[in-house]
Amino acid sequence: MKFKFVIIFLISTLPFFAQTGSININVVDDFSKKPLTSTVTIISTGQQFSGDGNVLLADLSAGNYSFQIAATGYQNQSLNDIAVIPNQNLTFSVGLQKMVVREKEIEGLVLKAKVYKSSAESPVSLRNITSEEVQINAGSNRDISKAILSLPGVGTTATFRNDLFIRGGSSAENKFYIDGIEVPVINHFQTQGASGGPRGLITIDFIKDVDFYSGAFPAKRNGTLSSLFEFNLKQARKDKMGYKAILGLDDMQLMMDGPLSKDQSWSGLFSVRKSNLQLLFKAIDLPFLPSYYDTTFKVSKKFKNGNELYFIGLGAIDEFKFNENAEPTLYNLTLIERLPVSPQWNYTMGAGYRHLAENGNWLFTWSRNMLDNQATKYYRNIETPENLLIDYHSQESENKIRVDRNFRLGDFQLSSGANVNFASYFNDSNLKAITQSGAVADQYLSEMNLAQYGFYLQSSRKFLESKLELSAGFRIDGSDYSVLTSNPLEQFSPRISMKYQLADQFALNLNGGIYYMLPSYTAL
Repeated sequence: MKFKFVIIFLISTLPFFAQTGSININVVDDFSKKPLTSTVTIISTGQQFSGDGNVLLADLSAGNYSFQIAATGYQNQSLNDIAVIPNQNLTFSVGLQKMVVREKEIEGLVLKAKVYKSSAESPVSLRNITSEEVQINAGSNRDISKAILSLPGVGTTATFRNDLFIRGGSSAENKFYIDGIEVPVINHFQTQGASGGPRGLITIDFIKDVDFYSGAFPAKRNGTLSSLFEFNLKQARKDKMGYKAILGLDDMQLMMDGPLSKDQSWSGLFSVRKSNLQLLFKAIDLPFLPSYYDTTFKVSKKFKNGNELYFIGLGAIDEFKFNENAEPTLYNLTLIERLPVSPQWNYTMGAGYRHLAENGNWLFTWSRNMLDNQATKYYRNIETPENLLIDYHSQESENKIRVDRNFRLGDFQLSSGANVNFASYFNDSNLKAITQSGAVADQYLSEMNLAQYGFYLQSSRKFLESKLELSAGFRIDGSDYSVLTSNPLEQFSPRISMKYQLADQFALNLNGGIYYMLPSYTAL
């Protein structure tokens, strides 16, 4: 069992014996992202707080709370098991879904909180996971990639890796987004062309929740066959800059968040982490010493008109060395003889701008990601040119631009958008095998530049006093890889879903569609 020591540093002028904290809950229309006048109720006490767009719950005693958020004309939503910490201000954002009420008399209308999150596009295959669930998940070790392994339909090949195989699909068929920015690499020592690795690099303390789709993927997301993960980051605290440090057996981490300007319009989340694995592996006499570093940040600007500008960054450096002082057992010697030295680094940087329009919103995003993967192996680990067996160096980079538009036309909710991706890949490999008859060399250089593009349209509407909800959409995707992929109509991807509420606790859900995905760059 692993034990961690958590030290929380707070800069505050309040007395050390103060035992109250506060929470800001920003309440918005889930579709348009516009602020809503709402009421927040503490479920255990019934105490209520109200606000226009933002509800402040001040002077809360330290402990765990669950809240119900309500707004007129919207379905209720809940925040569960939120830990209030003394002298700390927490900020959450909650999106409420609009109700369609046809009856003229609504005096007898009863609002009920939704226990499970659902969407018109994916009424069956959507699962929402909160950061609190991850942190109390047995065996997850505060690693959200490991916590996902316990979900239904998710399989893996080994207990020490985070390779995700959803419903039997490949680990290369999963897509990951953080606040609308695609992040191809979410694990340290990630297998190139796939999505697995032994250690996740996303900071769980910064995650509000995760929307996990195991099918019926939204039309706005391209290239998804097995699963889609939408990570939603928490908002930084508003009262002052806060600090938190974690020291564990496998790593140490320093985090900070808070306002970056006097008017609190600018705020930021920052994290840096350093591995202790090399020290642990050396102490238990393992022959290899992996180590890693990673950093995460988000800086956002909230304008008075509700628009938002934000910047996101995520990066990692992975290193690998041999333990020359390991006990020379047959097992250790065999591993040292076979394993290559495989350093790796990667990063994702992105920016987004959300503009609130009269009947919806626009979201413009840009991102760049890069992965550099190397492997070197010498015969008997004697580093001379004639003993070089493996000299592998591969690098892939992407530049992505997306435009998304959400709007309403009468009772219809519509989403449309387009995306462009410019990718570059190269692989410079030198392989040599030593046989009884001599050395056999294999050298090759592979280079590729690729442009991808797509467009989508999605519409949904509720009927029969919200008992029936229909959603239909399509997307088309193309690339200049070959003549087979250059015509986007050849990759026409329709999808449709339906949800009919038979009774309060029973619903009939159906969905279907056709999905396309370009293979990984290593496969191409």
